Amino acid sequence: MKFDQIELRHLKKAAEDFDKNGMPPTFGAASTYDAFFEGRAYPPKALIAIAQQHVSGTLPTSNEFSGGEKTECFKTLE
Repeated sequence: MKFDQIELRHLKKAAEDFDKNGMPPTFGAASTYDAFFEGRAYPPKALIAIAQQHVSGTLPTSNEFSGGEKTECFKTLE
């Protein structure tokens, strides 16, 4: 899955949504890394999924893409 349309504004909105609604279904805590955004830690895959929902209107499940180094998810957050 490509996340090339995710912009900083989508990540900001995703962080706000995560703070308000918690972890989206099918996602869990990060196993290795946290994504830090505006001083708070977030599970990277969950944050990217919520941001992608703001881009496409659909929330991807955790099985639809990989997390960790050298993945599209990681590259997008970098």
